[in-house]
Amino acid sequence: MDLSCEIEHLREFNKLDDRYQFILHLEGVESARVLRYAIWPGGCSIPDGLPVDDQRRIVAEYQAKWREESASWNEFESRITREDKQVFDISDAALATSAKGPFAFKICGQLNYATYHEVYLRFGTLRISGSDGKPFELGEFRRLGERYWEAYSKRATSTN
Repeated sequence: MDLSCEIEHLREFNKLDDRYQFILHLEGVESARVLRYAIWPGGCSIPDGLPVDDQRRIVAEYQAKWREESASWNEFESRITREDKQVFDISDAALATSAKGPFAFKICGQLNYATYHEVYLRFGTLRISGSDGKPFELGEFRRLGERYWEAYSKRATSTN
């Protein structure tokens, strides 16, 4: 399974071509599961001027009312189409590694900017490359993100 990822902030920060993508090639995929969340219809209202901790508590209470549902992998995959600019906008990802394998990914985000989904993948090996064919070791790929977030943190600190 190949996952093509357009990571705009890394692309711009590292001065890569506008169409540059990172390709995550998963070999020996054993499991591909997807969950979606049916949003509770009651809505969520956050009063202006509320402290951040209180805002987070209100959002967490609201999200706790959502219903988790199993979804079809084929349906999920078919709804992501580059031609129609339908995407899976990743907000969080975690990779579990093992010296002996298998690996596991948990990827969370919005499908077509509308519905929150969690994707779970279990696989034997991971290879990462750029759309230009340049391979990345896992540590090197992680460092791309770490350098971005370090620079971001310094910018945020200097503007305060």
